[in-house]
Amino acid sequence: MSLAADAPDRPLRSEAPLLALGSATTLHRLPVYLACTVLALVINYVLGKEMAWDTLNYHLYAGFSAVNDRFAQDYFAAGPQAYVNPYAYVPFYALVSSGLSGLQIASLLAVAHSVMLWLTYELALAVFPSGSSASRAVFAVCAVAFAAVNPVLIQQIGSSFADITTAELVLAGWLLLATTIRAPSAPRVIFAATLLGAATAFKLTNAVHAIAAGAILMMLSRPLSDKLRYCLAYAMAVALSFAIVAAPWSYRLERRFGNPFFPLLNNVFRSPEFTTEPLRHFRFIPSSLAEALWRPFAMLDPVPMVHEELSAPDPRYAVLLVLCCALARVGTRGIPRRRARSGCTRLRFRCRLGPLVDRLWQQPVFLGNGLRWRCPLDRAAISDTCYTTKGSELHSRGDFRSADDPTVDGRRVPLERRAMGRWQVARCRSTGKPGD
Repeated sequence: MSLAADAPDRPLRSEAPLLALGSATTLHRLPVYLACTVLALVINYVLGKEMAWDTLNYHLYAGFSAVNDRFAQDYFAAGPQAYVNPYAYVPFYALVSSGLSGLQIASLLAVAHSVMLWLTYELALAVFPSGSSASRAVFAVCAVAFAAVNPVLIQQIGSSFADITTAELVLAGWLLLATTIRAPSAPRVIFAATLLGAATAFKLTNAVHAIAAGAILMMLSRPLSDKLRYCLAYAMAVALSFAIVAAPWSYRLERRFGNPFFPLLNNVFRSPEFTTEPLRHFRFIPSSLAEALWRPFAMLDPVPMVHEELSAPDPRYAVLLVLCCALARVGTRGIPRRRARSGCTRLRFRCRLGPLVDRLWQQPVFLGNGLRWRCPLDRAAISDTCYTTKGSELHSRGDFRSADDPTVDGRRVPLERRAMGRWQVARCRSTGKPGD
């Protein structure tokens, strides 16, 4: 039975708790959650310890600088990112300072990262339009599997990168907004905005998903004036949450450099400590419309620097694009070229395209985020569940090339090796050291 089947009979300001969503599938949740956590732990153990340059020189230093004033001693110690809000890396610094082994730290991080798959399961249940509890659960499990094969997500499970942990806040906010479509509720919208604003403060690239999420509010079954009020409340809550979380670090930057976002926006604040030229990064931005349309198929090639710095062949976007084209072709089959003499033709056309248009309209932001996954953050999608955004593309780590790379001295590897690499994650870790 559809979650929306009884929507007309429910009050628009229903305060049904979030846990009531998908109550028929409660028995499926615990096994799915446990399976997701076990999967994350297995991936972390098999891939080994992450030893990227960022781990020690950026992530650990960022957590250290968050609790210790290093402005007087260090200058661009980790490059420009040394001055980005470091509080997302404080948990990693605390784990390292606790004296735990590398394997224990990575395992704890993997457990935390598995929450991403939990939220994917819940989001899939929330957006699945109809069906029995069993079919909805199967659909949600397929969504989790679709997200779990994301090579960028696999690379970062159990690592010190904060992309997954901040993306979990993004997914939680999107989940709340998805449930708001069924039962509009101002507190739920404000809570979602709070999560998305905090996620943006911890990692500025999450702003793409926070802005895109506002489009969901335009799908509410309310008058236009109410929709605009919801959008205004959402925008104000996002801004307030961002300001509260970013304020402590921005205050320190303002006192030291005269720029609360140093080294960003220095063309506006004009701190003498850094160039006033605007910073632009074009590495993963398509140079033309043709290249942008080809990007989903270019991501099939197991070579680095396509959509992220490491090799991460990903066929999902190409498959999604082909399926969308196939659905559009099926939906428009048999459309008369001339106006029909009978009104029955129009009725048949609307009946044929109605479900397709309804699905695409209910998920424009999900699909839109997918098409630019980690182009926004110039990476391959975070979170990158089948309905998110963050998920989301995730930020990637530095490029550490070695003799076993798909490209050596600019030459392409043999075709058979590339073909096998298309369906597996090549160099999931920068080093792949065994855990200690």
